This record gives sequence, structure tokens and C-alpha cells, in this order.
Amino acid sequence: MKTKVKTTVENCMPFTKFSFLLAVLIFASCVSKAGESAAPQSGGDSSEAPGIKATTYSISGSIGGEKIAGITMSLTGDATETKTTDNSGNFSFAGLDKGNYTLTPSFVGYTFTPDKIALTVSGTDINGLFFSSKTTTYSIVGKITGPGRSGASIVATGIVSGNATTSADGSYSIGGLKNGSYTVTPTLNQCTFSPANSKS
Repeated sequence: MKTKVKTTVENCMPFTKFSFLLAVLIFASCVSKAGESAAPQSGGDSSEAPGIKATTYSISGSIGGEKIAGITMSLTGDATETKTTDNSGNFSFAGLDKGNYTLTPSFVGYTFTPDKIALTVSGTDINGLFFSSKTTTYSIVGKITGPGRSGASIVATGIVSGNATTSADGSYSIGGLKNGSYTVTPTLNQCTFSPANSKS
């Protein structure tokens, strides 16, 4: 549908070609500016404030005990990352978001107390975590048969030494031994054993 608009102009200067051209130019300029203001901005998400970064947190602590340097610290959960303790046994994980994590130390030949720690980062850094390391130890277990089986002395020699006394049924267990090779020798007054010793 077309709508006719009647406009009455009063007390105006004569309408010349120059004034017509000027009117057209002004009108075109107004249209252009209105179009620019209405045009949507391109790029970026208008819902995010520019220059603002999400807050992150850290987890840190140390290792004590028999082994402190070079311990592998594995962080799992809402992020996965691995660090190594420094010469003082310290470790730190930075740039973490809120969430649930598990921290586990490991090094061949050593056990740790606790063996792992479950953590929840909920708005603050977590500091002062502590693990204690200890050399992993093993046991030699055996049994003597025959008349001299009860009360015999069993000695293990090697990287470290250990000893035990056989029970009434001739069984024994020597614990606290480090990984390595050992010679196990039984002794009891007025008794001989076959073999005289055993290697493990």
C-alpha cells in the first residue's frame, strides 16, 4: 500500500538546483549514519567482559624422609600434570581451576606415606602438603625341616643384614631387607644343615 504525504512549505527560499543537491546529500548522510549505528559489531562474544581472566589456584607441598629430590608428583582429576620435586623436596602446581584432584608421589624403590592425597580446590590455594618417603623393604621367608627345625638362628647377609629364629614348625621370616642379593645361613648347636646356606 502506498501512502501519499502532503507537505506544505511556507516562507522558503526559491528551490534551486544547488539547494536540491544539498538536501539530497544531507539526507544521504543521515541514512548512512543511521545504518552505521544499527549495524551489528563483528567478532568476539559480547557476553564476556574484555581483559578479565578467570581466577586460578595452586597446590604445593614437600617430601621428607629418606628420598626427597627427583620424586615424581602426579596430579590427576580435573587436570592432569606431572612435576618433579627439587633438591629440597618441594613441589608446586599452578594455574589450576576449581575442581577435584588426586596427588600421588612415586619413585622406584621407595614407598610414601600417605600413598596419595585427594584434594578439592574450591576458591583458595592449597599449601603445606607433606609426604614421607621410605626405602621399600622386602622379606625372606622359609622353613627348616628335620630334628633341628625349632629354635635355629637364621641370618641373612647382603646389602643389609637381618636375622630370625625358627618357630616350632621350623618356619622363619626376615623382614626389613632392601632390594638385592642375600645369603641365608641357619645355625643351631650340635646340628648341621643341608644346604649349609642358601642364596636369594
